[in-house]
Amino acid sequence: MSLTIRQYALLFALVTIGMIVIFALQSWSEFTSTRENISHSQEQAASRELKQKVSQVNSEIANKTREFSQWEEVHQQLSNSNFFSYWYSLRLKQASHKLQRIVTDLMLYDPSGKALAELSENSLPVQLERLPEQGLYYFESPDQQIYSLPIHSSVDQQISGYLAVRINLTRLLIENSSFYYLQPEKLLVTDKKTGTYSDSLSRDFFLFETVPTPEIQYLEKQLYASIQKLILLVIIPMMVLYAMLVYIVTVPINGITQFISRLRNSREIDNSSESKNFFQVRELNEVYNSLFHYHSDLYDTHAVLDQKNKALWEQAHHDALTGVFNRRAFDDQWQNLNDLLSEQRVHVSFLLFDINLFKSINDTHGHQVGDEVIKAIAQCISYALRKGEHVFRLGGDEFAIFLIDTTAPAAVEIAQRCLDEIAAFNFAAVDMPEPVRVSIGISQAQGGDKNAFEDLHWQADAAMYAAKRPGASDIVIYSDEITQGSKGLLSSWLSNTVYQAIDKGTGLQLFYQPIVDFRDNRVSYYEALVRIIANGEMISPGSIFNVVEARRFEIELDQAVIRQLEKDLEAGKIPEDTGVSLNLSAQTVTRAEILDWLQPLQRFTDKQKIVLEVTETAVIDELGRASAYLEKLRETQFVIALDDFGSGFSSIKHLASMPVDIVKFDITIVQGLLDESQRVMVSGLAQMISEVGHVLVAEGIEDTELLEIVLQTGFHFGQGFLFGRAEAEPALIPSEKLLEYFPS
Repeated sequence: MSLTIRQYALLFALVTIGMIVIFALQSWSEFTSTRENISHSQEQAASRELKQKVSQVNSEIANKTREFSQWEEVHQQLSNSNFFSYWYSLRLKQASHKLQRIVTDLMLYDPSGKALAELSENSLPVQLERLPEQGLYYFESPDQQIYSLPIHSSVDQQISGYLAVRINLTRLLIENSSFYYLQPEKLLVTDKKTGTYSDSLSRDFFLFETVPTPEIQYLEKQLYASIQKLILLVIIPMMVLYAMLVYIVTVPINGITQFISRLRNSREIDNSSESKNFFQVRELNEVYNSLFHYHSDLYDTHAVLDQKNKALWEQAHHDALTGVFNRRAFDDQWQNLNDLLSEQRVHVSFLLFDINLFKSINDTHGHQVGDEVIKAIAQCISYALRKGEHVFRLGGDEFAIFLIDTTAPAAVEIAQRCLDEIAAFNFAAVDMPEPVRVSIGISQAQGGDKNAFEDLHWQADAAMYAAKRPGASDIVIYSDEITQGSKGLLSSWLSNTVYQAIDKGTGLQLFYQPIVDFRDNRVSYYEALVRIIANGEMISPGSIFNVVEARRFEIELDQAVIRQLEKDLEAGKIPEDTGVSLNLSAQTVTRAEILDWLQPLQRFTDKQKIVLEVTETAVIDELGRASAYLEKLRETQFVIALDDFGSGFSSIKHLASMPVDIVKFDITIVQGLLDESQRVMVSGLAQMISEVGHVLVAEGIEDTELLEIVLQTGFHFGQGFLFGRAEAEPALIPSEKLLEYFPS
């Protein structure tokens, strides 16, 4: 017999719930109806009974107190109260049989309602707040009441005084009466009467509970018996159900759990010895068999995934050429150290390495030899480091290492070991016949000083460039004198300002210069030019790029510009139906990460043209790698422009293989059109480039004379002061205004 878990559960649930619901509804209906009828009848009988008893007690109190008030000695005390204290203490007690059964205390009052004497042993008030015209009840509390009445003179029937007695109504009712329908011990005066007066007693002054009747008791016994039966009817099936579930479901599930535990620890599992129940659940059998059959495949898949994940991590954090950690790993380590040392006073030394004249090595011996030199330098630095220390390749020929809890002399010693390893390396084995020299800059910071830690990079960079000076040591530790002696290029203020602008965006702005489409006389797009505002003044672009080049901040600057451009696009700063171009450095164009860095701008390419401007040098130096990345960017709707054409190699052969859409002629070439001899050559070059499908842009147009020549030469777009300077807010020039510049 094999059913699903749902079928077993549904079968037992329906049977059990059906029995419980039927019996419970029947029993409850009978009990509720009978109880309500009997309770209502009982309450009515008890109410009538209480009403009768209250009337009897009310009459008894009135009669007894009136009889007492007519006693001759009472009138004597009202006439002469000099001996009232004696009379109250002795004589009254002897005569107290008159009210002994119904009162607990009494007091006589003069016609004004004042007690004849103030007695400490008397519990009644000294002054009656309300003078009764006839019998009057005052409900002091649920347990204590006061009954007062006037005493009339036997001579003239005038009020000669008052009698007040303390009574307990519930006690009187219980002691003087026998009840059949209500419970005497549950009888009490309602709290609502406390502090009130009444001329007579009423049944409504009391709360009571009825005596359980034999019918109710019988009904309760019947209900109890029914509950017992219900419990038996529930427990027995539930016990059977539990046993069945344990046997059918729980035991197999526990077996599967144990089986899974064994699967974790062993690849080879034999399931032939597993016990089988007579009642089996089909789903559990399928799960059990599936686990067994799939385990081996899952184990192999996990192993493959682990290997791939490890390989991906290695690729993401290691330099493909040298095998050492790359810039991404460096950024992670920088952040981790910043967090770790922000509150710990630990020395940190930062060493920055740069190969001297590396560009000459590439130009003279080729890029293949240059790559081998970089690999050798990385290997030598790694050999010189202590256990647990790592070398990072930041890009090109630049390397860095962090030294934790290391003093300046120790850092210099490690740097010297690196130089010794490099000096001992046989570079001739990699077709490099000349010796290779490396400059090392060292900077230091004390843990807990966040600003000092953030300055490590540029300080080490400044020290490294100081090491490159003629006559300087190959190892230089940063000091303030280095920046003071750099003629302002590496001044601490300027370096810090540029660094803060790049790192945090402080003062960094983009200014936009219009680029005009000659074909329809309108602004086609704007070139984004970086500016830095500090202390209310603008730092000259030349100073910015001198620092960037000296500090090797090209990639970081490009990333900062991309972030700022994204903000400007989100804010709608660029006019609709236009676009924007941004300049990218050679270092950025040759990095695979460029695709990720520009991804945030891709969402704007559907509505606005985004042009990426790269220089000839950036593309030609790494033609294969740069072309591949630029081609992928073109596929995602970016437009590629070759900037400053004519200022460098200007190779038509290279241009034909470059993935560019726009060619921007350098300002020197454009302004050279004013020379007739140069104009012929530039015109021919422009015509040739235009015919192969490239769009031509002329830079540096400052007057209408040059504009007329540019138009005759065949340029499609123009840029220059004639159309507008770079402004923080892009200027949308009307077509009518542009027409004024063009010859009629």
